[in-house]
Amino acid sequence: MSSLPRNLQTLNLNLLKTLYAVLRYRSVTRAAEELHLTQAAVSNNLRRLRQHFDDRLVIRDGRSLRLTPRATALLDPLGETLTALSRVIETDVFAPEHSPRSFRIVAASNISAILMPPLAKLLADEAPHISVQFIGGSALTPHDLRTDRIDVLIGPPQVLASLGLSLDDPAQECGGEHLYTERFVCLVNDRHPVLKQGLTREAYLTMPHASFFLNLDTPGSVEHGYMEAQRLNQFDRLLSSDITVLPLVAAASDLIVLVPQSVADLATRRSDLVILPCPIDIPELEIWSFWNRHREEDADIVWLRGIIRRGFADQIQQR
Repeated sequence: MSSLPRNLQTLNLNLLKTLYAVLRYRSVTRAAEELHLTQAAVSNNLRRLRQHFDDRLVIRDGRSLRLTPRATALLDPLGETLTALSRVIETDVFAPEHSPRSFRIVAASNISAILMPPLAKLLADEAPHISVQFIGGSALTPHDLRTDRIDVLIGPPQVLASLGLSLDDPAQECGGEHLYTERFVCLVNDRHPVLKQGLTREAYLTMPHASFFLNLDTPGSVEHGYMEAQRLNQFDRLLSSDITVLPLVAAASDLIVLVPQSVADLATRRSDLVILPCPIDIPELEIWSFWNRHREEDADIVWLRGIIRRGFADQIQQR
């Protein structure tokens, strides 16, 4: 007599990959592309899944599909289960010098600008077949980290908190480590009137700024979080979710921008910009890496975390 539960005996486990792809993309077409199947094959698998679960699972809603409550409840557990199964059946030993592995790192543009140049050299020397995709964090969800849609998130702890995740809660299965800390500084062009007047606290708060702001709902900014907590106001004439654009704005206008020291160092190499200390006690920027705790002992993730640390160390030593 089989020791498998009856519900597993009656379902082809390969169908779960189809179900996960359809639920994740809310599209039969995109699911078929990812699975390298025809749309007809995916539709046929979906019909069998509907019969098994006795639920429509997805409902046509305009050009996309809407999940039923049952499907919504299945999405996260299904992703976690498929991830666990892939680790169970994995037979290859990870060897970076030969591996064709692809990794996904979520990081803001300023972090990517610091890490990507040294990482390009490290990969060329040590892992020539590995590719790394850098993705902005504005559309990140906790589900992406838990189900390994991304491998590592790099950013300040505030970003993790904005996702409702915490290193202090074991149930959230998130691991992390501190990478480096840097201060914020101001950038202005070399014709800015503040260079004659002095950048006082009052001038900083009254003069117009260009600032980083993650998205519509979440500032994701140490600066704005601190200003709000202290009940201070500044006029942000421009806001951008790409922090590396801000030095270009400072160079072309009389707006004040606040950026991490590393961004200022990169910007002043190529333009007529002046670095000034910030007259507001903005907390220093802590940069951490975060990952799925279930994978923290996997050889590929251990290697990726190590090469990230080395990449940042190379850049910091050059400053």
